[in-house]
Amino acid sequence: MRNKILQKLKLPKIIGHRGACGLAPENTISSLKKASSLNLSCVEVDVKISKDSVPILFHDESLERTTDGVGFCNQHNYLDLRKLDAGKWFDKKFANEKIPSLSECLDFLYEKKMNLNIEIKPNKKFELENVKNIVKLINKKPKLPNYYFTSFHIESLKLISEYLPNINRGLLIDNYISSMDDILIMCEKYRCFSIGLDFNIINSEIIKFLKKNKLIITAYTINNIKIAKELFDLGVDSIFTDRPDTIKI
Repeated sequence: MRNKILQKLKLPKIIGHRGACGLAPENTISSLKKASSLNLSCVEVDVKISKDSVPILFHDESLERTTDGVGFCNQHNYLDLRKLDAGKWFDKKFANEKIPSLSECLDFLYEKKMNLNIEIKPNKKFELENVKNIVKLINKKPKLPNYYFTSFHIESLKLISEYLPNINRGLLIDNYISSMDDILIMCEKYRCFSIGLDFNIINSEIIKFLKKNKLIITAYTINNIKIAKELFDLGVDSIFTDRPDTIKI
């Protein structure tokens, strides 16, 4: 994969958000297993790094919402993070679920023949270290699932474009502080094949503009089948959902 010429990926209509996080604890192996059991071909996960530079699956800055730990991910070594319970908050049947490493995630998805969207979460002042350690892991893995990167963070996309220039990447947007022309310039500069939008800011004019400029359009996070169908009718290519059991197109 890492040696192939960059080509636009063909994304499925439905992508599991943080695995299948409406059905199992987000960004865990249980969530990936649930997505696999529902025959999803692609999932998204969030990636940060631990204090000792291990890429892990985790969304928030702090540990409190989804574990029994306190503080920030990058204040704890990976082995200490593994001692935390990352499942009981969701449901007691997931008690003792562990925070997985990106390495575990890659191995699982390769075995299941599933594709992966790696969303790089901002690590303030540690963006370079974050990306370098993700790239280091990927480069030493002998077997990888098909994967691509996304981020809200321009610096992370810039670094990925430098370290892994032949791997697809996409820009995520949650508002229009920048003009669409400026957003397009960023996509062209960092060779983004897709743009991911909060579904609440999508309209037909935006879709027309992005389609004209040959960008794949994804929308997040949709758990209502009626809204999903409306977005597809507008021209959205793929949606992210927490509930792939109910969003079936």
